[in-house]
Formats: sequence, structure tokens, C-alpha cells
Amino acid sequence: MSNGIRIGSRLEKRVRINVLRDVVGELVKGFGVSPSSQKTIEKGIEIEAIKRILINYLDVNNRLVGRVIIDIDWNKHRVLAQSDSGNSFMVDTSRSVAEQISLVYRLLVLHTQKLRQAYSVQSIEVQLNYTDSVRTNAARLNQVRALLDTYPVDEDYAWSNKPRVSNKGLEIQLEYISKILEELKIRIEHNKPR
Repeated sequence: MSNGIRIGSRLEKRVRINVLRDVVGELVKGFGVSPSSQKTIEKGIEIEAIKRILINYLDVNNRLVGRVIIDIDWNKHRVLAQSDSGNSFMVDTSRSVAEQISLVYRLLVLHTQKLRQAYSVQSIEVQLNYTDSVRTNAARLNQVRALLDTYPVDEDYAWSNKPRVSNKGLEIQLEYISKILEELKIRIEHNKPR
């Protein structure tokens, strides 16, 4: 394949980070994140600074109706990047990287599109959580915030409706981890639209 990249047992860390960046970039775009936030997220992954991305879907009253949580396990990433486990795959750079990794990603994007429509989402707010190595080092934290043009927020959005299933959380909770990109976990939470 002339326009592909082979990723295999002698995987260079940089290549796997680029694949992770591209997959997350495609996903957040599909989840409705603005192009500027998408670029910030991609840059944060390139420098291994982001461990969690929260995509908050808000209604007209600025209350939470749904959320996508994307977690990156950098320890698992490093192990997989240096692994000789034989897990190899081809990435065709002319097609969607996310869909080549897993067709389930497309279904998750479609689910959030229907969610946004059903709840008449008025705004999408993105929150980033940094890795412990960034968060606990004041100089590094300031450097990353300047590079990504981010600032601290304590905003924890209130849900528009309390969970309808007692003590079990929200009615819909989807979680997915691809076998190929095990360091990436996607979780979608919301109640059933009424």
C-alpha cells in the first residue's frame, strides 16, 4: 500500500502517538467539538499532556444532558508502543484512521449525533484533565497551559435530570475500548430522551 503506514511489533512511540492523535481528533470532531478545541486536543496528545477529555452537552439552561469521556492511559500506551506482542495493523493515510481501528467508533459518533438532536443541545463545552506529571509540576503545567491556550476551571455542570435509575447512575452508559488501541477508552453517559 503506497499511501499507508505499517505499525507493528517494532512500533516507534511517535507513530503510535500520531495514530492516537488522529483517532481522537476524528472522534472529537464527530462528537461535535469545535475545530479550535479539536486542534488543542490533538496538540495536547502530541505532547502527552492530556489524560482525560470531557465533552459536555448542554441544554438551553446550560445544564448537562449528556457527556462523552475520553480517557488515555499513557502507561498502557508506553507498554504497547514498546511491545513485541505481534499486534500489527495497517493504517491507510488516505482514509479515516478511526474507522480503520474500529467500526464501533463510527457508531459512537452516530449515537452522540442522535443524542444532541434528541436533547436539542445548545452548546458543547470541553474540559481537559492533564496527566499527573503535568498537573504536579507547576512549571510544566504553566508551559502546557500556555502552549494549549487553556486555563483552569472548576465548572462541574449540573445534570438537567437526575438519574432515573436509583443508585445505578444514568440510564445510558456506553463504554468502549478497542483491542487495537487499548490505551483509549470512550464513555458516553446520558438519560433516555423523553
